[in-house]
Amino acid sequence: MNIDWCKTCTILVAASCFMLLVACATPFERTLKTTREDPALIGAQSALVVKSLSDGAFIVQSHADRFFIPASNMKLFTTAAALVLLGPEFRYATNLYVDGEPIDGVMYGNLVIRGVGDPTLSGRFHARGADEIFTQWAETLLNMGVREVRGNIVGDGSLFGGDYLGAGWAWDDEVYCYSAEISALSVNDNCVAVSIRPGTNAGEPALVSVDDLTGLLLLRTQAVTAAQGEEPSLHVSREPGSNILTVAGSIAADAAGMEFFVSIHRPALFAAAHLQRALESKGIRVSGTATDQQSLRESFSYESTKLVASYTSPPLREIITYINKSSSNLYAELLFRTLGERFRGNGSAKTAVEALREILTNMSVPADSIVVYDGSGLSRMNLVTPSALTALLEYMYRHEHFSYFLASLPVSGVDGTLSKRMRHTPAGGRIFAKTGSMTHVQNLSGYLKGGQGEMYLFSFLVNNFSGSAESVRQLQDALLARLVDLAK
Repeated sequence: MNIDWCKTCTILVAASCFMLLVACATPFERTLKTTREDPALIGAQSALVVKSLSDGAFIVQSHADRFFIPASNMKLFTTAAALVLLGPEFRYATNLYVDGEPIDGVMYGNLVIRGVGDPTLSGRFHARGADEIFTQWAETLLNMGVREVRGNIVGDGSLFGGDYLGAGWAWDDEVYCYSAEISALSVNDNCVAVSIRPGTNAGEPALVSVDDLTGLLLLRTQAVTAAQGEEPSLHVSREPGSNILTVAGSIAADAAGMEFFVSIHRPALFAAAHLQRALESKGIRVSGTATDQQSLRESFSYESTKLVASYTSPPLREIITYINKSSSNLYAELLFRTLGERFRGNGSAKTAVEALREILTNMSVPADSIVVYDGSGLSRMNLVTPSALTALLEYMYRHEHFSYFLASLPVSGVDGTLSKRMRHTPAGGRIFAKTGSMTHVQNLSGYLKGGQGEMYLFSFLVNNFSGSAESVRQLQDALLARLVDLAK
């Protein structure tokens, strides 16, 4: 037998089989092949899992057991665990105490705000910001006949311990609002807005203002006005462990102005300063100063205190909606620490990790499929597998509180971090998912609703890409749009 002829026959048969497979490939398989070969994924680590929730069949399961940095996909675990354990109607109660008695209009003793982890003392969450709440507390004191406080205003944020930044957080993110310090007493997202406008002429100092009147921040202005038409080169920095803020760089004389949101150090002190300002605005004189519990010379006990006023948060279902749709890191961290405090008796990061891992194991998420360091996803030390995410998503789909969980997720082309994505595609309004973004990380995990109402879960994770984040997002969106189109 002619060996060369046999080789030729074998090659021809193999080629014919390959062409037959390509010709018989489904439209989605062809889309998936194109996606995997896209230049945006060259050198990257990627995974895709899509599963039908009606029959449990996997549409695709690629690299499902590899570890990825989740970024804000971590918030799915935190909010789901909180919803299951605490319930949708759980509320925080932040109380104001006094360790003295009022005599002839004078309150002898300290006023103490006891923080319990509530993130909603903020005008960014709802109309009743911290200043309005504290003003109501001041009115309560007035109704008690109090006209003077002979003591300090104390902010107690100690319930979660002293580690105010998460493990693995980037040191150069510390100044920014998305990396705000963690404290059981947090107001106004532990941030202030810094506005920068040009002077009248080039060479003049820039005009810098802060939207906070507590005087807690020490502002150093090194920014100058540049010639008209020049590109801005502004940047802000805060000395670690301090509230010394420096604004440097330049802004063109014809520029409209810029705004930065900057984190503050010692959030409990920040809260106390806001309460003192509210009291004084209502005519209540404060003879002491605003401080926090860590600055007190003696340890403080609530056994001899009296409850004066209280603020109750909106329900948890609204809090997790804010967390997931806006991707708030601080709110997620406070909820994460709350799990530790409620189920381990301690709100430190260590116990919060232990509590979350136990909860997730009970929710059918394999213990060896997730590595936890924080609750928000800011840490690059977190690791999850797509299998862990899909196990969580499936568990929540079958849970009695699923409607609240689904309602908390951004909707494609509608709201949250997906408001501008997939808007004019078949996937618009049909993807309910959490984004997860940081440098070289673009993740998206959640649910897909087909044309007949059938539901799918998916996790599309991309790490370690070297190109633009926008190109990866476009790739994810195109694939999901194709999936929705085929599901009609």
